[in-house]
Amino acid sequence: MANSKNVKFFFTDDKSKYDELVQKDSLALYFIEDTKTGYKALYKGNNLIAVGSDATSTVAGLMSVDDKKKLDTIDISELVTKSELESKGYLTELQIQDEYAKKTDLDNKQDKLTAGNNITIVDGVISATGGSGSSAVNSVNGKTGYVVLTASDIITNSTDANKISVLADGTLEVSSLTFDKLIQNESDKLVIFGGNA
Repeated sequence: MANSKNVKFFFTDDKSKYDELVQKDSLALYFIEDTKTGYKALYKGNNLIAVGSDATSTVAGLMSVDDKKKLDTIDISELVTKSELESKGYLTELQIQDEYAKKTDLDNKQDKLTAGNNITIVDGVISATGGSGSSAVNSVNGKTGYVVLTASDIITNSTDANKISVLADGTLEVSSLTFDKLIQNESDKLVIFGGNA
């Protein structure tokens, strides 16, 4: 409410001086900080506005009585101190920025290997060009330089029954067969030659 009169402020370090005032100005603010008792209060005329710097559940301080009641009902048992939180080793904002990809980094990610973007696929052979690294293959199965793959590079050699072995000239040979591994259709004829017996 607007008023042509100015608000007056009174400060005292002795509450008894305030109490002795017979008539208090309704537009005046009285600040009391009693040095003997430690009592701190703010009055507007005769009306108590706040007591001390701490609110109670019945008298306002720096917050309203309702806010103080709400504050008192907050469960702080699950809260941690800053030092407790730091000791947990959670990621900091700086670590997240340094160690993880941002969404903008993922926008240019290629989900599938497709031709284009410096990648060619010809007759099942994938080739890539560009980039900062070498486009050459450094080794295949431990071989370096110009590499020709032989059967022994891709087939595990075995002389066991029912297996395949790679001969010195690079050709493949089926090792001895056992009868339980032979498959014959009903229309096929199986002839076993036993020599000159």
